[in-house]
Amino acid sequence: MTFDDGKGSDAGSMVGDVGERRGEAGILPPGSPRISATGTALLRAMDRLEFVVDVETRALETHHDIDLDETNRRKSQILLELSRLMKVVDQEPMERQVIDRMSGVRQKLARNHAVLELNLRAMNEVAEIVAASIRAEDSDGTYNPAGHLKGSAR
Repeated sequence: MTFDDGKGSDAGSMVGDVGERRGEAGILPPGSPRISATGTALLRAMDRLEFVVDVETRALETHHDIDLDETNRRKSQILLELSRLMKVVDQEPMERQVIDRMSGVRQKLARNHAVLELNLRAMNEVAEIVAASIRAEDSDGTYNPAGHLKGSAR
């Protein structure tokens, strides 16, 4: 799975979703009060973060290949942008729409974290099995509590 325009990947349906939210009118529900430029920038950054997190989570859940280095780079850039925007927010009130949206993003990040943790645990278990298998193959049994030697020597 990639982050391009979605052509030929499972991410295509999500690209359309993000594209439909362009501009303040697409970000806010109909009839919502206008929000500040900072609020709009925060919502757009959260759109991008949600997209990256959704692609990563979906790829991990469906066992598709994903470039985790690229994913982490994108998430880091967006989180840096969000932290810079939050410094501005400290000086002006944050709109209700932005606060509500942060809650949704937080839930997606928690789900992504759980999926990443599950995959990491699975990889560690496989690594332990492989390491134990290599140790058993390399051992001649000298230090085995049962004292068994491999092969017919003894």
